[in-house]
Amino acid sequence: MGVSGIEDAQIPYVEADLEYPVLTGLFIYVTRLLSGVFPGDRMIAFFGTTAVALFLCFLGLILVHLRMPASEVGPVGGVRGWTGVRALDDREGADAWVRDPRWQAVMLAASPLVAAGALINWDLLPMLLASGAILAWARGRPGWSGALIGLGTAAKLYPALLLLPIALICLRDRRWRDGVATLAGAILGWLAVNLPVFLAAPDGWLHFWTFNTERTADLGSIWYVLEGLGVQFPSLTLLMAVGLILGAVGLAIAYLKAPAVPTLAQGALLIVLLFCLVNKVYSPQYMLWLLPLVVLARPVWVDWLVFTAGELVYWAAVWVYLDGGLLAGDGEPRAYWAAILVRMGTEIFVAARVVRDIVGARVEGRRWRE
Repeated sequence: MGVSGIEDAQIPYVEADLEYPVLTGLFIYVTRLLSGVFPGDRMIAFFGTTAVALFLCFLGLILVHLRMPASEVGPVGGVRGWTGVRALDDREGADAWVRDPRWQAVMLAASPLVAAGALINWDLLPMLLASGAILAWARGRPGWSGALIGLGTAAKLYPALLLLPIALICLRDRRWRDGVATLAGAILGWLAVNLPVFLAAPDGWLHFWTFNTERTADLGSIWYVLEGLGVQFPSLTLLMAVGLILGAVGLAIAYLKAPAVPTLAQGALLIVLLFCLVNKVYSPQYMLWLLPLVVLARPVWVDWLVFTAGELVYWAAVWVYLDGGLLAGDGEPRAYWAAILVRMGTEIFVAARVVRDIVGARVEGRRWRE
């Protein structure tokens, strides 16, 4: 707030550059205006107003997950009666109760990741929109799902990744009309927020895109570790693109060859996880992007605990590192690098479990599509 011009109520993108997408900028601006009615320190008032607004987003997120139908929860145990699919994890005690939406909401609301990361940034807003898109899709409203994806992308880029598993579901089930409705809704939702700002302040609107394109290897990424070890990369943006393309191809193979169509949440978790693994930066609040998807795609307490532990290790390490700690005798932050690898390892573990659920599902005795 103090360095962006928002403190003086400057209009984002028109009078002040922001490194955030347009809907997040609007959210920041509105909370700044609302905080102006309170006396005292403007910074404290802005923080308090923002905290209340983000709590409302989190409350909405919980309500969305309470309404999530069981069909959108990953098949990790018992029999999915509506498809006849049995997962590999019956022996692990993943009983049918875990697919009750009330337990999904508990796994989300009780997560220490929320307490640790909810007020770092404004990510609860796109999280609400992304989960809302999954709910709309599960309830057979593809147009609304697309609109929420478009709005979510206008707040943070990662909700756009949900379009890939939706496209694969539509391709496999020949749901062309649903695919077109989702895409049209996403485009219209994104344009409704972005087009007015682009027309009013094209340079301010472009700042977010140029900032992220020109960004170098930053905190939390594997590239940050490798560059610290002396490895140089000519173009991180190109490497990211290649990694995402290869991951998209792998996800497409899984969707098209699995005997049962994977859920949207399963595909969303895998592609968002891949994005986090190959991205130029991993800010500690990114763990919140993954949390609702983990709860939906892999609702098993052991996996939830492993994922939570890995994220908390990194969350603690990054703050100590930024405070000048975790440095070895030669000045190299090897302990911080290790924390990055631990976090990535737990994320890969959860991803592998979801992949196993997908390829190991059975329909009438078949485990993999020939």
